[in-house]
Amino acid sequence: MRAEFSEEIRNFCRSNLSSFVVLLLFLIPAISSAAGPKETGLLFHLSGDNGFTADYANGNPEPTFLNDIDIVKDGAHGPGFSAAHVSQLFAYDAPGNLYAQRGTFSFFWRPRDPVGKTPFHIVQAGPSDHSDLVMTWLRIDYNGEGGYDAFVTDINLACARVSYKSDTLPEADKWYHLAFSWDETKGVRLYLDGALVGAKDTTAVFYSGLDQFGVGCRGVTPHFVVGEGNFIRGGDSDEFRIYDRMLPAGHIKTLPKEQPAKGLKKVVRQHADT
Repeated sequence: MRAEFSEEIRNFCRSNLSSFVVLLLFLIPAISSAAGPKETGLLFHLSGDNGFTADYANGNPEPTFLNDIDIVKDGAHGPGFSAAHVSQLFAYDAPGNLYAQRGTFSFFWRPRDPVGKTPFHIVQAGPSDHSDLVMTWLRIDYNGEGGYDAFVTDINLACARVSYKSDTLPEADKWYHLAFSWDETKGVRLYLDGALVGAKDTTAVFYSGLDQFGVGCRGVTPHFVVGEGNFIRGGDSDEFRIYDRMLPAGHIKTLPKEQPAKGLKKVVRQHADT
């Protein structure tokens, strides 16, 4: 009887092994993404240490579009990313990784080639659906005047925008740290190398369904992710961090040194963020 029972168990295992393996393939990414972030409030972190897979992601850790992006050894901190001109595609899912109501988008950027008076996109995020043909919810640009523009779009398609100008152009081979924060109850803030360079106090409804965010490109939308047109500029980037809140200025100052934002309190949301 025991031998017959053991044989039945073996037969069951053999017949269900493939199903068990398939189940594991679905569960392993969920288990890894369920592991808590090293920093309170962190939604997404991409360093290049794990290739193009995010070090931590509250949503999908894998890129949605990837073309002509190389991993280079001389990033701002460890490996970084180098985007080609014209044909670059480098985007990630926004749901879970980026909140519309409030947040902070932090990263390092290196021009790599000399810049002039032609503006170009550095990073941007697109809505999942929009009546605006531009299909851009968030964007950080080089503004052609030695500085940077950044904005998020409210429910009425108006931009909460900040702009910073400089008498000197960014150096081609130097890493710069950019951080942009937004909050429906406070407005928007732009930081360069940890210093506040632009702010606009306002209240607005930034809430929107978000689709993707990405580097450079003419557009990062649910309909297309393209790097052609007038936006043919490449460049290097590293250490993308996205938080679920507008970080205080004191915490922003630590990010260029690659120090985590410590001392933040956990926030219990009263409604779902997207």
